[in-house]
Amino acid sequence: MNSYINIEARSARTKLYRVFSYERLVQLFESRTNVLVRPKLWDDPLENYVLDAAHRMLAAKKGSNSKMAETILNVKEHLYGQCWSATSESDAMWRIYSANKAGVRVKTSISKLFKSVTSSTEVKDLDCFIGKVKYEKEHKLFSKLSNPNWLMGEIGDSRQQAASLFFKRNAFVHENEYRLVVLNVNTSDQNLFSYSIDPHTLIEEVVLDPRMSRELVSVFTEHLKKKLKFKGRVEQSTLYRVPNLESWRAA
Repeated sequence: MNSYINIEARSARTKLYRVFSYERLVQLFESRTNVLVRPKLWDDPLENYVLDAAHRMLAAKKGSNSKMAETILNVKEHLYGQCWSATSESDAMWRIYSANKAGVRVKTSISKLFKSVTSSTEVKDLDCFIGKVKYEKEHKLFSKLSNPNWLMGEIGDSRQQAASLFFKRNAFVHENEYRLVVLNVNTSDQNLFSYSIDPHTLIEEVVLDPRMSRELVSVFTEHLKKKLKFKGRVEQSTLYRVPNLESWRAA
């Protein structure tokens, strides 16, 4: 089964980035676990809408469709995902995901992220996928979602069911998003799915919020290097730093 969605094998070296709180980063290192969540916890109400629409359509019919509807509902409740971006840095990402101005941006690659989940004992025999989100105009996407034939063609197997999480509206295109998805039908009513990782292998570098105070940059850097023993690069983003125009003219 092809575990890559909307990407080719040669994309494995593509770098991925994620912005979140420093507390979450510390938790990742100390617990040595990565956590995926149910799509219903994501902000966009249209996440997982392909399976929602398919379930409602099948549930309204009788006979064998009812059993298929139960299957789709079960799959919908047992998909877990995590969002990353191929954009190394943007003003929007810092403001949305580091609202307190004390967040971090970590870097990895498609291959390292995917290997982290497929090599974990908690994920043995589970279906895992990674890929790029496709952005579409709203009317085009809604037209597909209202087409029974299209819906049935999108839910035939576990790969197609996972791929249903890789559609978003053009309003979100700035995210340049990639996703890691796991289908775990063995879980009960749980919103989170955790698996063991080696954070020092998964995370290549840590960049601190460009609005963070110098004092906090110093504290976080020392904590990462001395307490968490992180060997990768740690630096503060220069996104909002005023350039030295004199040096540019001299050059």
